[in-house]
Parts: sequence; C-alpha cells; structure tokens
Amino acid sequence: MNATGGFGFGAALSYTGRMTQPTTLERAFALARSGDYATVNDIRLKLKSERLDQVDAHLAGPALARQLRRLCEEARRARAA
Repeated sequence: MNATGGFGFGAALSYTGRMTQPTTLERAFALARSGDYATVNDIRLKLKSERLDQVDAHLAGPALARQLRRLCEEARRARAA
C-alpha cells in the first residue's frame, strides 16, 4: 500500500481479479488522505492532470467538498505531528 491509501494509480484489482483504474471519487479520497494536497482545488487539478473523467462533475457539491477538506486537514496534521 502506498501513501495515498491505495496500491498506486491504475493498480487496483476489481472483484473479478482484473486490473482496473480507480474511479474519480476513489482517487480524490486517496489524494485527500495522502496529506500532499491542502485544498479540494489542488485535488481537482491533480485529477485533471491524470486525465480522469468528469472531474468537476464528480467533485461538485458542498458535502463532498467538506469531506475532502476534512480528510486533507487531518492528513496534513498527522503528517506534521
């Protein structure tokens, strides 16, 4: 497992045992947990640079933004401790 909470981008196994790409939301949460990103916009830019689908649509909504912000803050605090 790597620092982003997964096995690396593009290396997740599906229930069928085949390699699959993480969804946009799965990747967003992994990035938030990594501690490398301070804001939801930082995560959005990273996802777009990775050419994930419909980043803005997936990250729309205040509840999701709150969750990602909280995870970013917690991960960065833990990293600083």
